[in-house]
Amino acid sequence: MIVYYGTHDGEMIRGKRDGEITADELRAALDRDDILIIPHDTYHLSAGADLGTIPPGLLTPLIEIYSRGDATEYMGNPANENDSMCRGGFWQDALARGARMGCIAGSDDHFCKNGVILGDAPYPFNYPGLTGVWAKENTLESIFEALRARRCYGFMGGRITIDFRINGHWMGEEFEAGKDDELTIWYNIVADAPIKRVTVVKNLRDYCIIKHPSALFFDYKHEKQEDCYYLRLELCDGRFAWTSPVWVKIK
Repeated sequence: MIVYYGTHDGEMIRGKRDGEITADELRAALDRDDILIIPHDTYHLSAGADLGTIPPGLLTPLIEIYSRGDATEYMGNPANENDSMCRGGFWQDALARGARMGCIAGSDDHFCKNGVILGDAPYPFNYPGLTGVWAKENTLESIFEALRARRCYGFMGGRITIDFRINGHWMGEEFEAGKDDELTIWYNIVADAPIKRVTVVKNLRDYCIIKHPSALFFDYKHEKQEDCYYLRLELCDGRFAWTSPVWVKIK
């Protein structure tokens, strides 16, 4: 579990039993405005997380989509080479049940080399996780506000900037549209390596693949009462990046 604090003097989160936290303790922490709780390694067999069945009130606003060597997007994704994984613990498992869950990434490499690409390590463990945020200012308060709003994305090392919007709404937002309204999907990507593909994931399936760093196109098909869109970026050097979703509800 990762905890982000909105102030410099945030109280450390601890359970009644050190190293553990109960459902009631988690629920109380999720109700607080000054912290963000983000699950880590939910897919791992030892974690025992089943995001498809836990009570909706315990689903967090963000998940760690990537740590060093273990992407959590879906079962069998190519950026995860860990020794065990369990269906139900992946980001898409939570999104499938309607979770409003964005994504971040973190290094968590235990080598004290956060953010450093390790040239002597095998793929994907050579790449750390990093988080990009669209904050109004470069301050703790503004960055925390952006994370709470899910205006953020996770990626594997280096430098990647992704701006993704639908009808002008930022990643992480929810908005309503008429059943006959077209959706304007736009993204712009700046990366330090060539782009292999950009996949628009709609309702948890690959919907559109584009091989350009910037694109604008229209979607005329509303599939559900609420559609969920996010981007998956793949670079030619094997790195991936993922944006928080945009949710579009039909009014």
